[in-house]
Amino acid sequence: KQARVELEEIVDKQSAEYAQAIGKVTELEQKAEELEGLKNAYTTLAASKDSFVHKHNLTIKVLTSLRSNLQTHRAKLKSDTEERLKYYDGYVVALKARTDQEFAAILEHLGVKTDEHIGETLAAMHTASARARQDMMDNIPVHEKIMQGVYKSYAEALQEIRAKDAEIQKNFAERYGIDMKEIFDEYYKADATAPSGDGGEGEGEGEVQPKPEDDLLS
Repeated sequence: KQARVELEEIVDKQSAEYAQAIGKVTELEQKAEELEGLKNAYTTLAASKDSFVHKHNLTIKVLTSLRSNLQTHRAKLKSDTEERLKYYDGYVVALKARTDQEFAAILEHLGVKTDEHIGETLAAMHTASARARQDMMDNIPVHEKIMQGVYKSYAEALQEIRAKDAEIQKNFAERYGIDMKEIFDEYYKADATAPSGDGGEGEGEGEVQPKPEDDLLS
């Protein structure tokens, strides 16, 4: 301001003094502008710095809080993991114990059923054997009775055959003079008193004797 007052007091605008005064004023104004610019720059920078200080403080607070929370969660997670592993181990042991118990129960059930089946089978085998023996004993008289009938029928048939043979002997002896005794002796043993060919029919039939093996079946 003083330089500008001095400039206004100079009357001769064309003088060197005036020019020098103008130059001084211009230089002073330029310095003032530079100082103003520096002031504005510093002010802006200070405001910006102050703003970022608050931002950095907020960031630091947030990061500190997050880090603290993270540490808390990590500590809790570690603790929970250890406890959870113990818990899981207990659960696995419980599952194994239950599975072993169920398997043992299954084996026991199978064993009991097998024992029962074997016992029932043995009992059935014994009773079946006893019944088979009883059936066999019961069938012996029935079988013997049937065989007696067979033997009787067989003996009657042999008796008829012997009678027929005696008749054939007699007919051959009468018609052809052939003694059939030697031929039929291969099958039947004739009685010493049997007729040689000239006896009566009744005598020939009654005197034919059975072979020894025939007597066993009579």
